[in-house]
Amino acid sequence: MIPYGSLAQEWILTKIDFLCKLKEKIGDQKIDAILNINSLNYNLPIYEIEKSEGVKIV
Repeated sequence: MIPYGSLAQEWILTKIDFLCKLKEKIGDQKIDAILNINSLNYNLPIYEIEKSEGVKIV
């Protein structure tokens, strides 16, 4: 469970909002969205895959 009002909740709601808006624009397609929060300084392997194989949407 994610605490109400937490930063994690804000990030998840931001990701959901982004995915909803993207789906409205491109239709019903498979979408894998990776939320990379720069301020956390995580260096996860998925971030390298994202950079080399993903499509950046700003």
